[in-house]
Amino acid sequence: MLRSAAKSYTRALERHPLTTNLASAFVIFTIGDISAQYIEHQERRTAQPFMVDTFRSGKLINWSVFIYTPVFYKLYQYFDIWWPKKTPINIARKVLGASASAIPTNAIFFGYNAAYPHLVDYALGDIETLPVQRIYDETKEKCSDELVNTIQASMTLWWPVNAANFAFVPGTYRSVWTSAWSVVWSTYLSLIAHRPPTNTTTESSQMKHKQLLQRRTL
Repeated sequence: MLRSAAKSYTRALERHPLTTNLASAFVIFTIGDISAQYIEHQERRTAQPFMVDTFRSGKLINWSVFIYTPVFYKLYQYFDIWWPKKTPINIARKVLGASASAIPTNAIFFGYNAAYPHLVDYALGDIETLPVQRIYDETKEKCSDELVNTIQASMTLWWPVNAANFAFVPGTYRSVWTSAWSVVWSTYLSLIAHRPPTNTTTESSQMKHKQLLQRRTL
C-alpha cells in the first residue's frame, strides 16, 4: 500500500508539480500547526480538553500555500537554471542562496502573522481602517525577539537537508525529501509565531490580538 501511494504521489509530481507541491504544503503545515497547538496545550497543563484553533491553522496554511511554497518552488527552479551542474560549488551556492532567501522570508512571515487577523477583520467589515502602526510595532518587536534565532534554526535544519536535496534528488522529487522535514519546520514556525513578546510595552496590543482570536472562536 505504501509503495502504491508513493508511486501515485511521484506520478502526480511529474504531471502536476506545482499543484502537488501546494497540496502537500496544505497537509504538512496543517499537521505542523496542530502539533504546535498540542505542544502549547500540554505546556499549559490545563484541565481543558485540547481543541484546534482553526483560525490560527488557516493563517499558517494560507502562508504556506499562497506565499511560501510558490515562492520557493520557483526559486529552486531558478537555482537549477543558474547552476545546473551538480558540482560541490554549485550545491554550496544553492544551499547558501536558499539560506539567504530565508532571511527576508522569515521577516515577511512575522509581518504577515501580525497583519493577518486585522486583514481578515477589514475584509469582513469589522474594522474600517487597518491599524498600520500596530501591525508595524508588532512586526518590529517580533523580528527583534525572534528573527536571529529563527535564521539560526533555519540554517541548522535546512543546510544539511538542502545539501542532500540539491546533490542527490531530481528537481521534481525534491518535495518528497523535504516534506518530512517541513513538518518539523512548520511546527517550529507556528510555535515561535505565537510565542509571547519579551517586551512588555506591547502588552495591550497583544491583549487586543487575543481578544480578536477569542471572538472568532465563539
